[in-house]
Amino acid sequence: MSTPIKDATAGQLSTIKSFFLKDLATLSDEQLTSKPNGCARRPIDFGYEVVAVNQGIARMLQQLPTDESRAEAEKDGEWTAAPKGYTRGQLVSDFEASMDEIIGVVNNASEEQLLAKIPTWFGEQPMFSFASFAGTHVMYHGAQLAYVAQLGGDLKNHWF
Repeated sequence: MSTPIKDATAGQLSTIKSFFLKDLATLSDEQLTSKPNGCARRPIDFGYEVVAVNQGIARMLQQLPTDESRAEAEKDGEWTAAPKGYTRGQLVSDFEASMDEIIGVVNNASEEQLLAKIPTWFGEQPMFSFASFAGTHVMYHGAQLAYVAQLGGDLKNHWF
């Protein structure tokens, strides 16, 4: 049975997923794997971070133990970095799978589950609220993708 909160949360996450993929597709391979201005984070690295965070969110939504191996992942300074050889195709596939998992958890939850508080990185929150945080985090890094495209001269909004 579908509920307004379930529909709104899953619908918003689906839209955000499509926006991120559209912005990612605008970047050339060089833009994806280069550090803007020679020092900023590579888009493939913060894209990989999105995947890792989404996977953690999905596990928390299901109240499963988190995978601490990501904490030992590649780093660029203090930031998460994609493993060597990580490709655009892997990023797209991993991102889609991570978003689909979160959306699936939301779609399979009852209204009571969606409203119930669960433990998160930020303390207890309603399940739907923490699922929505995935969207906030994706949009944050999606904006970075769009900005890298703009630095390359692409001033178009690719969402519409």
